[in-house]
Amino acid sequence: MKRYRIGFVGTGGIAHSHVSGYRAILGDKIEIAAGCDPNKEQLNAFCDKYGIRHRFTTAESLLNSGEVDIIVMLTPPSVRAEYILPALEKRIHVLVEKPFGNSVKECIEYVKTAEKYSTTLAVSQNMRFYPDIEWAKGVVSDGKLGELTYIAHDHFQWRMQTYGWRATEKRLEISIFSVHILDRLRWIAGIQPDAVSCVTRKSWLDDSPVGEVFSDITIQFAGGAIGHITSSWYSTIPECRMRIDGKQGTLVIHRQIATSDNAKVTLSIQGSEPEKRSFSDQNISTLVFGHSMRNFVEAIDTGHEPVHSGKDNLQTMAIIDAAYLSAERGGASVKISEIM
Repeated sequence: MKRYRIGFVGTGGIAHSHVSGYRAILGDKIEIAAGCDPNKEQLNAFCDKYGIRHRFTTAESLLNSGEVDIIVMLTPPSVRAEYILPALEKRIHVLVEKPFGNSVKECIEYVKTAEKYSTTLAVSQNMRFYPDIEWAKGVVSDGKLGELTYIAHDHFQWRMQTYGWRATEKRLEISIFSVHILDRLRWIAGIQPDAVSCVTRKSWLDDSPVGEVFSDITIQFAGGAIGHITSSWYSTIPECRMRIDGKQGTLVIHRQIATSDNAKVTLSIQGSEPEKRSFSDQNISTLVFGHSMRNFVEAIDTGHEPVHSGKDNLQTMAIIDAAYLSAERGGASVKISEIM
């Protein structure tokens, strides 16, 4: 594998998890070569902590430096276009934090630009790489449950978001957290989404101008399978659970806390005794960032599409856009064809 030079665009809180995960999984196969942030104090503190040599305060200076092969976009969605398109045009590979962009239309432009310049583009859907989720994907893909009929992935947590750039975001809970569980659900199902209906609620604790803190989303997949999520940021007992039903069996995954707890799994196939498994956390919430980057650089090396490619993630973004449009229409069903 070529030793890739990585530049971070945005050096806030999540950047620390990316660095730690990359170094734990990839070691010296990658180099964290540069940081970029208009906040010089934050930039220097981050680069000093991790021994990063090259420091930039503008997108133009980073992209023209010749010091990076890959940029990792960790900025708010509203400013990504000024980095992503120029990077792709310079044939710098791009890994983008979720959500992929402000709309599926914007993301389609990114994907087309990456294809035009033969550059690899992927979305940091790191929560796909939890071992229980990858195992569940294998169970469904291997047909052990039979034809899929229902897949639900619910999440409850207490998460106040009235600070930083999120304090003014109109797209909040779905774009910042449910994007993860929607992406997991869609990826595991492996079926084209057909229509989406959604209801959301804003905070009932204050008059903050931010967007939704609660969402309830139903997805109709091609062939008749149903997907469903309920996600809340104002739940004082945390819980993360997934249920997958097929015509031959059922798979259930439960974590108390989505990112820092062991997973308990039950697989029941008709005619067989239920199989129980557990998956230990062991710092997996950080390591999954490394697994995401490893998949990305291996795809660059081999010329294959990454599992979390921008092209693949268009379906996740289409579901999100459809969910917001449905919520605006009072929960009416929205066809994915209307969004795409």
